[in-house]
Amino acid sequence: MLPMNSFMAFYTILCSQLRQCLRHITKHMTVAPDPDYEKIIGEYVFIRTFASEIENELSVFVFTASLYNACTMYFGMAVITRSAEFIDTIHIFAVWCLFIASSLAYMGLALSGSLVHEAATDLWLKAHEMLSRKQEVNRIQQRFLSIVEKNLHFTVWKILPITRSFILGTIGTVFSYCLLLDNIASPQGVTNLGNTSAM
Repeated sequence: MLPMNSFMAFYTILCSQLRQCLRHITKHMTVAPDPDYEKIIGEYVFIRTFASEIENELSVFVFTASLYNACTMYFGMAVITRSAEFIDTIHIFAVWCLFIASSLAYMGLALSGSLVHEAATDLWLKAHEMLSRKQEVNRIQQRFLSIVEKNLHFTVWKILPITRSFILGTIGTVFSYCLLLDNIASPQGVTNLGNTSAM
């Protein structure tokens, strides 16, 4: 429990720091009367490079964290639907602690990952809005727009981008499958399977 939750907390902190850096660039660009776009490009390229390294090294662990969260959700639902099988109150309490801790950690991971994408999109929108007001746009400003236009987002093992819709879709899908598996694993289902094999 502890290593996976620690990873999710670490990933959340990393994403939060990247989001703060992107917001700092956006604020500097909008506040300064004539921002230095060469410096802004350098800072943004550094952030993209760092984000790419995070993506290459940690995206597989985000996938593992998703599986871990699915398992703990199943255990949590099993306590609710089949509480008679859990005789000891300590077992029920332990499963609930595991479920709550992993759910909060996973929500933090997914939300912070989606906020990085939103901060990058906001930077592009502000840059586009500012440069569209100018009469002439020089080569460096055009280059900045073309670099920022490329989406910056984290993924789950380079399969799915982490956005707000991903969070809702994942939770709904995992919840549905947990209900399905719990119905299959119910004592009545096991009895029916045993009777069928005996025939």
